[in-house]
Parts: sequence; C-alpha cells; structure tokens
Amino acid sequence: MTEPKIIPPTFQAQQTAIASYNWEDLTSRLGYIDFLAVGTTSNNSGISYILTNQVISGGTTSIVNESGSTELNFDTSVFNLPATIKGDCYIHVPSSIINDTATTQTETAIVTVVLYLVDAVGTETSLGTDFFSHSGSLGIGSSSYADILFKLPIASTHIKIGEKLRLSVTTNLTEGGGDSGLTFDPLDAGTTFQSSQLKISVPFKIEI
Repeated sequence: MTEPKIIPPTFQAQQTAIASYNWEDLTSRLGYIDFLAVGTTSNNSGISYILTNQVISGGTTSIVNESGSTELNFDTSVFNLPATIKGDCYIHVPSSIINDTATTQTETAIVTVVLYLVDAVGTETSLGTDFFSHSGSLGIGSSSYADILFKLPIASTHIKIGEKLRLSVTTNLTEGGGDSGLTFDPLDAGTTFQSSQLKISVPFKIEI
C-alpha cells in the first residue's frame, strides 16, 4: 500500500491584536488619549519639554515668568504608525499670577495655547488656538490660581510616520509688576489647583 503523502500547509494563520472600545467610542468613532506635560531636569543641553501618556516623576514641573512672556513647547514622541485626529481637543492649564510688589495692584496674564502638527523636518502647522485672560486685584504678597480649560475643535488631520504633536503654552504678563506662572506636575502633587497637571486630551479617529 502506498503511504499517504503529507501535504504541507500553504497558509498559516497570523496572530491578531484585539482592540476593545466602549460604547461612546464606537458611536463617535473617536478615542481620546491623554498626554501629560512635564520638563526634563536641566542639563548641558537645557530642558526638554515633553508630552507623555506616562506619569513621570522628577524633572521640571513649573516656571515663573517675571516680565513679558514665556512660551513652552511640549512635544510628543514621533509617531511610528499613521493616525488621524478629529474632534474637540481639551487642554487643562494651571495658571498663577503673583503680586510681589510693595503695593496692592491688578495683575493680568494672557495664557495662550496652540496645538501644532510638526512634520519630519520641523515645520509647524497650527491645528487650533485659544487664549484666556487671568486677572485679579491682589494685595501685597498674594497670589491667584486658575484651572483653565480650553476646548479646541480640530479638523480631520492625518499624522504621518515621523511626525509629532506639539502643544505651545504661553503666559504673557500684560498688567502689573508682579509675576505669572505655569504648573505642569504629572504626579498632581500640589494642593493649590484643582489639578496641577497640564493635560491635553486628543481625539483620535477609530478605524473599524
């Protein structure tokens, strides 16, 4: 009797990743990813300001602006897979104004946010911007703290491999002789604000 021949398989099933979404994600076709802002510890190359979805301890978690304006640019890592963002983006910014003069006076800081798409060669494209006037009449040595929440409507934007998102946050002292400040603590360790995290919630389009 002839032995039966074993025919090798011509197709081998591949392992697949299983993604799960909640009902709101499925109906809106959007999934939000939260990024926290933080700065590295100052070194020979200066401070790098980053956006991360990890809670990182240490580093730089606040700045004080003594006059004029200070802009910080927080960057994500570059994307290793293409993605599309679309919808309302939410940004929480903890802002402070301080009267460190010898008289009672009004202090005003304009806080501005801009979300950029940054391509592989560093060119910025603005995706949305907004501002808030943080103002108060402050006694000698007193401070005012604000939890600012921005909503930026983002048109459908494709992010290519090698591109990244950048959040620009500027505090501009326009009135008074005191200081303004920004806080961005991923550990949310402070008690002055409702939250001391500077956080951006980005809507990503779900492909189903």
